Amino acid sequence: AMIAHEIKSPIAAIGNFKAILDYVLPQTIREEKTVKTALAGIETEAERIAGIVNRVRNYAKSRQTAHVKCDLATAVRQAVKSL
Repeated sequence: AMIAHEIKSPIAAIGNFKAILDYVLPQTIREEKTVKTALAGIETEAERIAGIVNRVRNYAKSRQTAHVKCDLATAVRQAVKSL
């Protein structure tokens, strides 16, 4: 969770900076092919990174297992036998 938060915070900032550019750039500039492509790329890639972080975090959460009681003597015998 900590790593996900540390990665998602700057990604959110990138999204905010893109939104600021959308707000302050004149429409004529935003519609120039290069600028339009760059702004769309910033948004797409930030969303893609956030999606990756979410998938990794969900995977890590699903990998947690519950603790169960076991017979320690049997486990040791099996370990020795395997060794």
